[in-house]
Amino acid sequence: MYIQEKAYQVYTSEKGELLFVLLEKEGDEDKPMIVYDGGQHAVLYRNKDMTVLLDYLNEKIREPLAKVTHVLVAEFKSDGKTFVREYECPVKQVKKIPLPAEGIMTPEDAEEELKKLLNKQSSTPKTAL
Repeated sequence: MYIQEKAYQVYTSEKGELLFVLLEKEGDEDKPMIVYDGGQHAVLYRNKDMTVLLDYLNEKIREPLAKVTHVLVAEFKSDGKTFVREYECPVKQVKKIPLPAEGIMTPEDAEEELKKLLNKQSSTPKTAL
């Protein structure tokens, strides 16, 4: 399955280490790897069944990502507060990453999709235990 990550953050430590914060994905990671070519997109091969497009990387992250050999990935539930898992992920530098010919959302479209998702979840009635 090839999916485009709709919302993610990247943090940099003082030592130049990178932390990618993603929304929770189904299933566990298995031999994850990020493939990067120095451009505006990276691809996370999360497991044999799931490939995640990390698109429109901030320009400030591109150079550090091109220099590291691994990153830390943390996944949170869509509420942004509930931690699910973390894992170390090697980064492989390539000349050109394989991207789908079409179907990559623009940042604006991805932001709109995320707003819809968050609005849908906030309008879901909560049940008391």
